[in-house]
Formats: sequence, structure tokens, C-alpha cells
Amino acid sequence: MKITKEWLKKEGACRKGIEWFEEFNEMESEIIIKQLAVENKLDWAYWLARRTAFTGLIETRYPNGQVKCHETYREGKEEGTHEVYYESGQLECLELFREGKERESLYESYYESGQLRYRGAYKDGKEEGVHEYYYASGQLRYRGLLRDGKEEGVHEYYSESGQLEYRWTYKDGNLVSK
Repeated sequence: MKITKEWLKKEGACRKGIEWFEEFNEMESEIIIKQLAVENKLDWAYWLARRTAFTGLIETRYPNGQVKCHETYREGKEEGTHEVYYESGQLECLELFREGKERESLYESYYESGQLRYRGAYKDGKEEGVHEYYYASGQLRYRGLLRDGKEEGVHEYYSESGQLEYRWTYKDGNLVSK
């Protein structure tokens, strides 16, 4: 889709966005979205992607050239795996989007060392299934089950040395025993 200054005004683009666009005059939306990402103007890139039914990859980079983020879009909605990286190149988090909905399955985040920090699953944007948090050492910090975003069953909290500190039981999000 070709983007023009008039189209941007009609869609309600901000004044600074329209001024930024003036150097391009008229151009395909995909090229503009990728340029916005290169210039780290992500809010503008996402705004334009949603309004133009953009399909493709938006990739951003750190000043050192290292990839910062990979995000895929299909028909203007986030779709597929989104990856965020530390400046060192180590994966920071991984999440899955379906039809523009965040966290529709596994979500993982990592310490800069590469050690797993968090792992959990989501359904319809709500926590679902076993969720685990880890210390930077790799030792389990917390494990608990969630159903429809509510605590369910046994939830355990551990010290960094691996000792069980707390064990709580929930039913439908309500604490039933400590």
C-alpha cells in the first residue's frame, strides 16, 4: 500500500510523524515501516503496521548492530514468535502471538547469562498451566499451577539454596491452606 501525507493526516498521524514522512513523499508502507524500525521509532512502526494490514518482519537493532527485536505481523496483527535480545546478543524473552493476541502459548524470559528466568503458558491472554520462576543461579524459585489466570493447587516457593520455604494451596484463586 502506498502511503501519502494526505493518507497519514486522514488516519490521524501525529504532526511529528507527518513531518518525518515528508522526506519520503510517497512510498510503500513496508519500506516506511522498516525504516521506522531502523530509526527505533517503534510506536510509529506499530501504528502504521496495524493500519495498513502489514505482513512481514519488523526488526530493530542496537547501535552496535546487534538484533534487539524480531516481530512478525500478518495483516496488521502480531503473529508468530517474537524474540527480544539483550545488547550482548543473548535471548531475553520469547513469546508467541496469534491473531494479535499476546501470549497465546509458551512465554519464556532469560537472564542475560542465558539462564532461564521464567517459563509459563498462556491461553486467551491469561496464565494457564504450570508457571515457574528461577534464580539467576538456575535454582527454582517458584512453581505453581494457574487455571484461567487464577491460582490452583499447590504453589511452592524455594530459597536460592533450594530449600522449600512456603507451600500454599489454592482453589479457584483463593488460598485454602498455608
